[in-house]
Amino acid sequence: MTKDFSPYSTLPSRCFLTMSSDKAFKNINENVLPYVNGIFIEPGDGESVEKTQIGSLDFSVFSCQSVNSEAIKLAESFEYDSKSLESFLQRLLSSLESHMPLLLECISAALEFESRGFFTEVIQEVIKKMKCVVQFPLIDSDYFYNPIHEIEEDDCDFIFHFTFILRYLCYPVFRGKSHGLVVTCKSLRLMVFFSTLTRIIHESIPLRQLFSFLPI
Repeated sequence: MTKDFSPYSTLPSRCFLTMSSDKAFKNINENVLPYVNGIFIEPGDGESVEKTQIGSLDFSVFSCQSVNSEAIKLAESFEYDSKSLESFLQRLLSSLESHMPLLLECISAALEFESRGFFTEVIQEVIKKMKCVVQFPLIDSDYFYNPIHEIEEDDCDFIFHFTFILRYLCYPVFRGKSHGLVVTCKSLRLMVFFSTLTRIIHESIPLRQLFSFLPI
């Protein structure tokens, strides 16, 4: 399924890239781009990208600081209805299952681990738990997840962040109010994994303003 979105007029004028499902994973480990409001943002004229090599991955990172504050504002104004959210989550679950080998390949190449079987089971378990949350939501109104989620520079704990992101998307509420999720990533080792996850989320046609990914 192909779905294009138009950028909000408040976002900076630059070159935007919308990815359809047939293109979403082409050259997956070449470019890590900011993703705001359903749009992948490409560098404009005179803007530079940082080329790097991590493990067996060669990729470029475009950090567009000018959209960071706008992403947070959009997340703050996010609203949803439960039916639309559930439909998105079902699409996301299906896409996660079909692209799980790609996620595993990305993190394996970045962290250079050999225990693929173990991490395959871990990712499968996270997806399984997400299915349970979607089917049988258990919400503690006294607990909240911070919707501005930071992945620090030396962080390699992809399991924690992967679980957090999926858990938040199942219940995008902060202190009793609808709130989109903004993920900032400084960790080069986790950059491609979460860029790939972002493309999977995009392929699943998320609700507007629900999710942003900002490589920093």
